[in-house]
Amino acid sequence: MALPAGAAVSAWHIHRVHKNAAAMGDTTIENVSLGKSVGIAVGVGAGVIGLQAGERVIAHGVSRGISRVAPNYDAVSNPVGHAVALALLGGGLYAGYEYAVRRVEQGGAAVEPAYEVATQSPMVSGGPGSVVPFDTLSREGRRFVNMVLSRDEISEVMGEPAVADPIRIFVGLDSAAEVEDRVDLVMDELVRTGAFDRKVLCFASPTGSGYINYVLAEALEYMTLGDSAIATMQYSMLPSSMSLTRTGLAVEQNRDLMHAVTGYLRGMDPEKRPRFVLFGESLGALTMQDVWRHRTVEAMDRDFVHSSIFLGTPSATEFAKAWRINPAKVDPSGKVLEVDKVFATCSSATTTTRFPSSAPTSCCVAHGGWGRSTSAHRVSRSRRPGVRVSVSC
Repeated sequence: MALPAGAAVSAWHIHRVHKNAAAMGDTTIENVSLGKSVGIAVGVGAGVIGLQAGERVIAHGVSRGISRVAPNYDAVSNPVGHAVALALLGGGLYAGYEYAVRRVEQGGAAVEPAYEVATQSPMVSGGPGSVVPFDTLSREGRRFVNMVLSRDEISEVMGEPAVADPIRIFVGLDSAAEVEDRVDLVMDELVRTGAFDRKVLCFASPTGSGYINYVLAEALEYMTLGDSAIATMQYSMLPSSMSLTRTGLAVEQNRDLMHAVTGYLRGMDPEKRPRFVLFGESLGALTMQDVWRHRTVEAMDRDFVHSSIFLGTPSATEFAKAWRINPAKVDPSGKVLEVDKVFATCSSATTTTRFPSSAPTSCCVAHGGWGRSTSAHRVSRSRRPGVRVSVSC
């Protein structure tokens, strides 16, 4: 009875959530399948019942064994049997999870044939003169630095000569053991490559695996004619769903790097500072926004943040939750916007956009672009329908 009852309750709850969302005009879950949700619920329920049955079998066997060997302890044989069964099942589940984590991390550190050789550009981590060893970049890091655009590619697409070779800086989780050392490596790379002399400096927080959206990276490099630098630090080699326990580390190292970068910018001539922009996707959006947890948008301004874009901000993001609860307190100047349409225009604001599945491949979401006066921000839509995007311009 428990399984059918649970499935029925789950179906009713899912229907109620859809109904409430429709009444409030929330279309973020319109593509969620009721049938698939119920199927997942039934599968989870069946798994729990299976574990329960296994626990009973083990507990009964242990209890009978104790009664035979030590009849005088028959009164405690059942509790001992259940304790042993729970310990065995718990240990087995934990060992299985750890094995899965190790396998996934091995995949994250794997060397792919296409990216097994370091790029020859001195403007990227792992290249000639870099203080970051190429073999510590992980799979995503090697992809990121090897996919940097060349001057020829930029010139061909933009129809005018590139002004510089783009800079891409990536410090992997294996590049240094301590947070402080990884931050130092990023700063050393920024100084070595001359990133602070570029028109745009982008600080990006990756997804759990270390992935940086290539559309964002290439769009920035195209629109600035190569006069840009992107810097990021890895905090995990696991998918975002398995990296939820590492968000504290990610926020800590992002905050440390933010302090280091803003300290450097503070010492520069204001007329020579690059436009400092931020990017985060999925768990990267959480780990970047929560650098300003319990603070306001004005704190971002004081940190020289010119603009930012966040894709797929998780609901657990403290900064976003605080803004939704009390936007007047977090953003007294009204710079933050949340948009539920394909196109949005802003002059000095942060925008959150959810692109429907029918959205075009790329959308102009802000006039004025990185410079607020010339180019336009262009953001490529995720292949997943209903993805949330935050933009500040």
